[in-house]
Amino acid sequence: MDEHMRQEMGPIKRAWLKESFDQKKREELYHRMIALRDTGMPIEEVLEHCYKVASEDGERPKAKMALILDDVLAKKLDGSSLAEAFSAWLPTDDLMIIEAVQDSTYFSKGLLDYLVINEKKRKIKRTIIAGSIMPLIMISLTIGMAYYFGAVVVPMIEESMPSENWRGMALFLKGS
Repeated sequence: MDEHMRQEMGPIKRAWLKESFDQKKREELYHRMIALRDTGMPIEEVLEHCYKVASEDGERPKAKMALILDDVLAKKLDGSSLAEAFSAWLPTDDLMIIEAVQDSTYFSKGLLDYLVINEKKRKIKRTIIAGSIMPLIMISLTIGMAYYFGAVVVPMIEESMPSENWRGMALFLKGS
């Protein structure tokens, strides 16, 4: 790794970069890593290639992904495992998967299976949320109608006929 790639960053910049390294960007990186590993490329070369792509061959070394990969690659080249190198950047679930597959001959398959499971998990969440919206709307409408009826309609009826004269279901509206 070229020395010009190693860039120090403070805790605020590190936190900002980690926040910007969202699920979509992580999954794009994982897919790129899978494709490169499938060619037989060692993980250090995979990271180096990913850095070159992110930094546009060194033209943009301060790009977000380039800074993250610069840090990961530096740690990996200093002897850290892949999971240790990514530890500052990934959520726990991702780190556990990386740790499980990093030295495996099934690196690509394990990481790809994880991505498939994540996509299915997102679809399940979307389905649950979508299925919950209609009942919430109906409950809100019911509460709104009950309030409107009690605050507007019942007083109008009471003006035309005193509530002492109400019979049957109308007594229910009076509220005793």
